[in-house]
Amino acid sequence: MNRTASLPYKDHFSLSSVDLQKILNIALSQGGNFSEIFLEYRVYSSINMEEDIIKETSENIMLGAGIRVVYGDQTGYGYTNDLSLEKITRAALTASSIAKGPPSKKSFPFRSAPVIPNYYPILHPAQDESLENKIVLASLKADFTLSQIDDSSTNYV
Repeated sequence: MNRTASLPYKDHFSLSSVDLQKILNIALSQGGNFSEIFLEYRVYSSINMEEDIIKETSENIMLGAGIRVVYGDQTGYGYTNDLSLEKITRAALTASSIAKGPPSKKSFPFRSAPVIPNYYPILHPAQDESLENKIVLASLKADFTLSQIDDSSTNYV
């Protein structure tokens, strides 16, 4: 297991393990039994082409943080896409206020999810490619798909 691998919560969110521990402690401050943090970072690219003419392109980045707190059968959830420590703390307090229990002074150590081996790493992510190269790739895919349709239609004549 590679323990020197980069940690996504540091790479995209600028949150340290100490910050995450503080957030989890705040989430449990009103008596939850369990809390966890979800960090989301997704990049979407879209190219809409008709008859080799580009009609529309877009690129979207979705990122945010969610905190879930559980106490018995109560589940509280808070979410923010403002990644300041203040806003994430507010989301933790929201989740905590939903799943209330007897307050506890007990603090649990922060644990990252286990590092899972990546047997098929993406060496050149699509989001790193220029728009021009994405358009070329989309055109090649469209031409390939059309040639498959043309070839398969002759089989049924």
